[in-house]
Amino acid sequence: MHEMPRWEFDIYALSLPRGHGFGDRPPVDAWRSDDGLACGVVTRDVNDGNFGFLVMRRRMDHVWTVTAQDRGFTSKAEACIRMEVCLKDGALREPLPPGTPVRPTLYDLGGRTPSDVFNILALASHTPAAWTLQQLYLAMPKPDRNWVSDCQTGNFHTRLWEAQLLASFREQGLLVTQPHGSPDFRVENRLGGEAWVEAVTANPPARYNHVNAPRGVAPVGREEIFFGRAALRFAKTLGNKLDRGYDRLPHVVGKPFMIAIADFQAPASMTWSREGLIGVSAR
Repeated sequence: MHEMPRWEFDIYALSLPRGHGFGDRPPVDAWRSDDGLACGVVTRDVNDGNFGFLVMRRRMDHVWTVTAQDRGFTSKAEACIRMEVCLKDGALREPLPPGTPVRPTLYDLGGRTPSDVFNILALASHTPAAWTLQQLYLAMPKPDRNWVSDCQTGNFHTRLWEAQLLASFREQGLLVTQPHGSPDFRVENRLGGEAWVEAVTANPPARYNHVNAPRGVAPVGREEIFFGRAALRFAKTLGNKLDRGYDRLPHVVGKPFMIAIADFQAPASMTWSREGLIGVSAR
């Protein structure tokens, strides 16, 4: 095994149910196997100073799964020795849990024509972005069956927003699961408080090519800024989601429910449409 940069492990750690939420036992060093199919992290308890480790290995569908963890070691060297054995360098990938469907590969187009924005990920200049998106897709607990095809084609920005939300929640150490088809995410803090989150994007009345699109004209005047076209688009998008009654679903009733909205209604509209969202709530 060899030492791994912490930034790399931080991306892989977003596949953990609680992401970066290590609590009183934060990571101190990260390692990976020579075959790249396993990674591990040595942790240290902030209270008693003892060391521990956690190991993740790739499944047959490339998804990370936790295969070993232990703690109570008196030295980092001792934890590393135990961790190296659990990396199982050279072993086959981990099997899928029974009943788990094979996850489609993000870059297998399956005969689909990719959007221009998805094609950009194939450029050498965008390799880091392509790699990161791939890791976030693999970190999704249970992406819906259209996730890959949407990402490859006309709904790239919608799926990108879901991936960003997952990363944001898990970076904060929240438990993120997808036990139901809707809403998109169930999040839970360490005190057991839970909430449900539905991801949605405000889309344009007519589709446009996101690649190199000229910047849209920002509204002027108070009425247009707060209650103009941006507010109307937000109102329609939010209204459609509210009409679906997610908050009345049996698993959501009585729990906080949130709609996380990102704005793609016009090129660069997210730089000036915030007031339009405020205007919707004011009305």
